[in-house]
Amino acid sequence: MIEFLQQLELLLQGGGDRDALAQQVLNATLQRFEAETGTIHWLDKEKQLLRLAAQAGLPAIAVDGIRMIPVGKGIAGQTVATGEPVKIYNPAAAANGAANGAAKAGGIGGMVCVPLRFEGKIIGAFGIGTARPHDYTAEEIRALEDVGRLVGERLNVKSLVRAADAGRPDPDSVAGLVDAASTAWLMKEFDRSLDSLKRAHRLAPYEPRILLGLGRYHGLRCAFDDAQQYFEKAIQVTGHKTGTIVIAGEHCAHFGRHELAKQYFDRALKQAGDLPDALVPMAELLERQQQIAPATELVERALHASKHANLKALLARARLHRLANQLPEAEQVIRSFVNRPHPDLFTRARAWYELGMILDRTARYDEAMTAFQQAKALLRPQAEKEIAIQASTQRRHAIQAQTLTREMLQQWRDGGAPLQPQHRLTVLCGHPRSGTTLLEQVLDTHPDAVSSEETMIFQNEAFSTLMKQSNHDKMLDTLTAAGSDVLQQARANYFRFSESFLGQPLAGRLLLDKNPSLTPLIPAITRIFPEARFLIALRDPRDVCLSCFMQYLPINPVSSSYLSLEGTVTEYASVLGFWLAIRDKLVAPWLEVRYEDMVADLEAVARRTLEFLELPWDERVLAFNQHAKGKIVRSPTYADVGRPIYKTSKGRWHNYRKYLEPHLAQLEPFAKAFGYE
Repeated sequence: MIEFLQQLELLLQGGGDRDALAQQVLNATLQRFEAETGTIHWLDKEKQLLRLAAQAGLPAIAVDGIRMIPVGKGIAGQTVATGEPVKIYNPAAAANGAANGAAKAGGIGGMVCVPLRFEGKIIGAFGIGTARPHDYTAEEIRALEDVGRLVGERLNVKSLVRAADAGRPDPDSVAGLVDAASTAWLMKEFDRSLDSLKRAHRLAPYEPRILLGLGRYHGLRCAFDDAQQYFEKAIQVTGHKTGTIVIAGEHCAHFGRHELAKQYFDRALKQAGDLPDALVPMAELLERQQQIAPATELVERALHASKHANLKALLARARLHRLANQLPEAEQVIRSFVNRPHPDLFTRARAWYELGMILDRTARYDEAMTAFQQAKALLRPQAEKEIAIQASTQRRHAIQAQTLTREMLQQWRDGGAPLQPQHRLTVLCGHPRSGTTLLEQVLDTHPDAVSSEETMIFQNEAFSTLMKQSNHDKMLDTLTAAGSDVLQQARANYFRFSESFLGQPLAGRLLLDKNPSLTPLIPAITRIFPEARFLIALRDPRDVCLSCFMQYLPINPVSSSYLSLEGTVTEYASVLGFWLAIRDKLVAPWLEVRYEDMVADLEAVARRTLEFLELPWDERVLAFNQHAKGKIVRSPTYADVGRPIYKTSKGRWHNYRKYLEPHLAQLEPFAKAFGYE
């Protein structure tokens, strides 16, 4: 249900006529709820009349009877009058008069109507119905209320007028403050973001979405106790709705508190029984812990409890079959729904990716490429803004790489003596899908090292401290001008938030910050942490690009590059081109580690890397896969880290050579530079 609401959000963000958008929402909702009829009415408060905005499935004679409905009459009128959902089972036979003539004329066998609200006030009604006899459950009604709440917030006249007049909500309204909080967060102005959210909370203290937003905000800032308190308040004000509990669990999973996420999902299940919206994400957490059997049990329960085809549960079932090497079964599940029309666009796209992975495993490479292209055709129209942002970022990185000088870096390092205390910090970066996760798991096994895997702590808590009064185009000037006070603050923020995220003090251990996205920020890292060392993961550029292309990722500026082979190769050239341009200028210690060398002789590479990090040899690093089984790995490659070293990914690009052929010339300089000729 959560992803369906996200789909509606995207639809409503597209703009357009109010009633036309209402019709699109109604059509999507009917498909989601397997209903045949539906109506949306807006309330004229002065006249106490409901005006029809959208309808589906009703005969003309029925439509004429519901174009204008007095408040208190019919199911929609009763919903507005009482402010509560109204449902009817088999209204054609109802004797209580709640079913209006339209419902009877339409031959509806079951119907439910919920209020549409904006800022706590009723602005309309949203009803759906079935031709077959159907008694809507409490869970179905709550789900439709969630849809109604979203429609009320996005399509109320006041907000639409404000958007037309000013391009954004009134800055002092709840919607305006929430919008300001979101904008400030994107600009890394976290204090301003929190202030806006708190002001919105004061105006609407019982609005669950604001409470959930405050919880998510604090979770992303590693204030986990505060996050949990806000989640509990949201759950309380919604009357302990299972949907709210599930959202709290999803937020916890997003910011890395997986055990707390499990507790919320388990709580939802104890309250509502086998709820698919809780069973599937719980199964995904178990899957990331390599617990395939219990994850499979939860998915099967979700499918059994679903009244209609549950795409996310089916996708999870197929993925678990693949992880268990049951490839025919995995393919059969995916093909049972991958071509089926459904408003859940992102799950459909993930299903095409999954089919591509299955076909790749069965050496049907042309079919696999077709499946990957199908997935990208669904996602590419949703990523136009992100693609433009990343193109601008790539240009900026190229300029910075050429502008940066060794003298500049030496000056920063020489001036770093006052920055105390010194810490043992190593940044593991490179390009995604270059073996960073494998190397990170090996090093995290060492007792004198601890890894913070793929967080945004450096970007959000250290780098943003320096860039508050600047922009990224002037990054090098800003870094040069930074005083020791702001540098000390950035350092303190970084290590404080890192320890909060890890849930333990560093206690003198080496902190390994593994994140490929940090490669273009190496200059900023050397400025803030002159004591830092760098590990650069390398892999055959052709295998890297193919692997990125084949991997499903949520849409963001970087992942938008992977929606075409051309974009993937361009992104690789940008990131590794940046590294090649600065590596001989870098005065900080650095070491390149090739994935293929790890696969060929893990012990030799581990010894060399530990020596570089000034860590003693420890045999336990060779059993990294046993250590990894006790963790939830955040990387998309989570399924691989619990396995011993394997060599099947080496030279994989040859299977797709004809597709990569147009781009090999662009990758050739990198293949030569890193020894992959």
